[in-house]
This record gives sequence, structure tokens and C-alpha cells, in this order.
Amino acid sequence: MLNQSYDLEFDWFGIDKNHQVAIFSTFNRGYIPRDFFNSLGEFQKLQSIINSLSLNSQAKQITKYVGDFSDWLIYSTKGLYAYDYQDIHRSAKMNEYDIISIPEKPLLVLENFELKNMMSVLPKFNLIFGENISFENLKQSLI
Repeated sequence: MLNQSYDLEFDWFGIDKNHQVAIFSTFNRGYIPRDFFNSLGEFQKLQSIINSLSLNSQAKQITKYVGDFSDWLIYSTKGLYAYDYQDIHRSAKMNEYDIISIPEKPLLVLENFELKNMMSVLPKFNLIFGENISFENLKQSLI
């Protein structure tokens, strides 16, 4: 398990009730589902699959914050909704993941053979990606 006394930038992935995929960038401070910790090897395999996806969508930057969001935009060109833990940059914490970018054509996990085989590793949420998501909402919607 990650030791939360250290800041560590890493990403985790999840799927919504429409089988859309999202990436959540955290600084070891945001909500992280327990499923993420079940198997580092499986997670690394999943990350490799996502990294190898082709660019098949236009990405739309949603955040109004100023900065370099190119990493999140790349994920959205692969069809993923891209979230970041922006509280690390705020003095007033909001306890949520901010939506950074969205895909024009969302990746559906059921339409990708490799991702479909990794569904047991992906946390599933009873919500639809595309807006800011509070940590509490993620916790309560975890299936």
C-alpha cells in the first residue's frame, strides 16, 4: 500500500456506468479506490495497454485553470476522460477530482478486447464521467 506521508504523483483508471474510461491523476492525497492496490502487476499491465492505445479522438480542454495540460489532453485523444487532483495547488481544498479534458469520441471498455479482459482491475462507478467528481461521490458510487 502507498504510504500517504509522501507525495507521489501517479495515475489510476476507472470506468463509469456507460463503460467509459477515465484516468485520475493523484498526488497520493486524493481518493483512491482500494481496488487499485489489489495488484500492482495487473495495474502496470493495464497502464501499458492504455499507453499503447492509438489517438482516435479529438480532445477538449475543460479546465479553466492555466497550465500545461498536455498529458491529460493526450489521454483524451485516446478516448479517456482525464481528471486531476487540483487541491494540491489550492489553499481551500475541494476534495474532488477536477475534469481537465474530455474526448470527443469516448473509449468504451467493451469495444476494446485488451481492456475488456482487464475489467476486473478497473474500479467501476455508478456515475457518468464528464464533470468534477467529489471524493465522497466516488466512494459512494463505487460498485
